[in-house]
Amino acid sequence: MTGFGNFSYYYMRKDFSLARFAQMMWRLNFLVFFCCVVLNNSYMLYYICPMHTLFTLMVYGALGILNKYNEKGSVIALKIIACFLVVILVWEVPGVFELLWSPFTFFLGYTDPTKPNLPLLHEWQFRSGLDRYIWIIGMIYAYYHPTVERWMEKLEETEVKRQVSIRIAVAIIAPMVGFLWFEHIYKLDKIAYNKYHPYTSWIPITECVYMFKKCYSILPKLQFNPFCMAWKDYTGDLYLADSHLAKIRGSRWSA
Repeated sequence: MTGFGNFSYYYMRKDFSLARFAQMMWRLNFLVFFCCVVLNNSYMLYYICPMHTLFTLMVYGALGILNKYNEKGSVIALKIIACFLVVILVWEVPGVFELLWSPFTFFLGYTDPTKPNLPLLHEWQFRSGLDRYIWIIGMIYAYYHPTVERWMEKLEETEVKRQVSIRIAVAIIAPMVGFLWFEHIYKLDKIAYNKYHPYTSWIPITECVYMFKKCYSILPKLQFNPFCMAWKDYTGDLYLADSHLAKIRGSRWSA
């Protein structure tokens, strides 16, 4: 959603102003900042916030650079390819991650009490690495979302027989892909699964989007609209609350 939401905003609104950027950074981090100060906790205990911040910065940078050319599909394609290359360089090439992030160890470093011998940046590398590609997938989905919507509109205008054939094909293929992911990826042990997660997480996310779309079209929209608005507006806060409730016992103030 970080890649999808930010791409959609910057691509459609073309608002790269400093005020908008500062507002987003404040929105992402103000609550976790006070949690860290009051509870004397590490920033990385709330890893979802630095992750959202990083990927928001990367989307902002990708679309902000030479933004007057964003209307050209070839430019967007080059920018997305550049994003993939940056991720490959930072997370796939040994030593680059440590070199890049070592100056920020003072707030991204974390010592796990159960594994004190791990490098200070291990948690940041692990957490950010799990989702290092999915924000780019979100950008791609956001860019092609209007195109898919037009395809769906055209599908509604085609003859019933063709509509049914296409819908049946999608209804068969989508669950099959999801089942294969579940059987061959999700069921792996934690260590093995984590190795595949950065490259396969788009599969269950796409499946969930597909299923939600089906439910949304079948059930009354009234049931979903308040939920969607709340989730859109308070996603970060919900993540933060989850992290806080799960880890508050680790605070120096806890009993």
